[in-house]
Amino acid sequence: MEHNSPRGYAVLSTAGAIIAAVGLYVAPAAPPARPAGAVAFVNGAPILRGEYDRAVAAVAEDVGHPLPEASRRRVLGRLIEEQLLIQRALDLGLPVKDRRVRSALSGAMIQTIIDSAKTTFNSSEDALRSFYETHSAYFAPPRRIQVEAFFFRAVPGGSAALTRAEEARSLLADGAAAAEVAALADASPAPPPATSLSPAQLAAYLGAPATAEILRLAAGEVSPPLLVAGGLEVVRVVSRETDSPPAFSEMVAVVSAEARKRHADDALRAYLDDLRAEARVELVDEP
Repeated sequence: MEHNSPRGYAVLSTAGAIIAAVGLYVAPAAPPARPAGAVAFVNGAPILRGEYDRAVAAVAEDVGHPLPEASRRRVLGRLIEEQLLIQRALDLGLPVKDRRVRSALSGAMIQTIIDSAKTTFNSSEDALRSFYETHSAYFAPPRRIQVEAFFFRAVPGGSAALTRAEEARSLLADGAAAAEVAALADASPAPPPATSLSPAQLAAYLGAPATAEILRLAAGEVSPPLLVAGGLEVVRVVSRETDSPPAFSEMVAVVSAEARKRHADDALRAYLDDLRAEARVELVDEP
């Protein structure tokens, strides 16, 4: 029974229909010119043939067979009722008063802008390759680094930790084994594991300031004593993984998706900037 189909109801209620109604129904003083291709008029607002055909097709797809004439009339009846409800919502000022309606309208308008931006997106290989080269740092894999870290607990007012840390640094720079240097160090409350870590992972162990200094070091280099929670840390870089991005041919799908997203974001930003430039906005009080 197609007239009981849930989609037969849901497909007819969209924020896009509200946007259309806002433009088509503004309680005009004189009857507007009737557009060609309408299947019905509701208080002067047209229900267009394309809208009706899409609704019929959606319900037919849901029930799995073409709709008979009686069911097609019911679809038209639902569209008429939807238009009446939208007009009543506008009369009551719901786009202004009801946050749910405002959210639906703004969300549908954003999607309309994004959909429009798709038609101006340049998806050629040359354009994507240029985007990839311009944003190569974005597509580069996260830098990963493996370190040996030695902790020296600081005592307020004392300098022993700094003395031992400087000695450890000298030993490490001369190529001393980690075990030899560890004999000078204290047990770390959170030692980094002996594996390659991303900068964020390393910062979780040593803190952001120390990590920033470590990332400047090449493989084999040793840091000066770095201030960390509870004391000092001396770090030797064991290895660093390459920061080079993959070849463009391996990243085409990812590059295309990111380029499309940024193109849509830029289009939305430009559209909003134009609206603000044309609008008269008055702030009553400082927010």
